[in-house]
Amino acid sequence: MEKDLTIFCFHHAGGAASSLALLGRDLLQVAEVVLMQQPGREARIGDPAPTHIDEAAQDALGCIRNRHGLSGRYILFGHSMGGLVAHRVAELICDAGYSPLGLVVSAVCPPDDLYTKLSFDIDLEGNVSGLLDFMCSFAPIPERLMHEKVLLDILLERFRNDISVCRSAIRDISPLHFPIYAIAGLQDTHSPPEVMAGWHRATDSLFMLTKYIGGHFDLLQEPSIITQAIKALLIISRENALIN
Repeated sequence: MEKDLTIFCFHHAGGAASSLALLGRDLLQVAEVVLMQQPGREARIGDPAPTHIDEAAQDALGCIRNRHGLSGRYILFGHSMGGLVAHRVAELICDAGYSPLGLVVSAVCPPDDLYTKLSFDIDLEGNVSGLLDFMCSFAPIPERLMHEKVLLDILLERFRNDISVCRSAIRDISPLHFPIYAIAGLQDTHSPPEVMAGWHRATDSLFMLTKYIGGHFDLLQEPSIITQAIKALLIISRENALIN
C-alpha cells in the first residue's frame, strides 16, 4: 500500500458511495481510498442534489481540496455517471495548475460522442413509467422496492437529477496531459467497448482500454479489474518520473 497515494472513487447515477464499498475494500491494498458522496443521498441527504455536471464537479473538487489538497499523488476513478464527473473534476484540477496521476473510467462513453448524447435522450419530466423503464435498463429494481411508493419516488427523483448531470456533461473536450484507462463490459449496451475506445480523444498521453465479460454493473462485483488498472497507472507514473 502506498500511503502517500489516494484514490477518489465516484459512483453511478441513482447510486451512492456505499455502492462502491466492495471496490473500496479491494483498493485498500493499493492506497488510501475515498468514496466520493454526491450531495442528496446517504450521509449528505440534506444537501441539494446537483443537476449540472459543473455543480457536481465543483462540489467534488472542494471535497478533494479540503481532504487532500490538489498537489499530492492521487488517481480519479468513476463508474458510469461517476466517470463523467471524475473527468470534469480532472479538467478543473488541470485548470487550477495541478494534475492527477491518471483517470480510470468504466461503463461510460466519452462526453464528445454522439452515442453518449443519444443514450440520455429521454423525457425526464414526462412519463414516469418511461423513466422507470430507462432506470431498469441499467439494472433491475428489487421487487420489494417497486411496491414502496415513497422510496421509489425518492430513487426516481435522484435518478432524474443524475441523468440531468450526465446530459449536461455532453460537450466537446480537449485532451488532458495524463494517462486515461477505460474499462468496458462486452455485454454493456449503454457503454459498448467500441464507443468507450473514444476516450483516447480525452488525452494526449497514454490511453488504455480493457474489456471484461459482463454488463453495466458487473464490474463492481469484480473490483480486481479496477485495482489492476490502477496498479498499471502507478507503474506508468513511476516510469515517467524516472524519465523526467
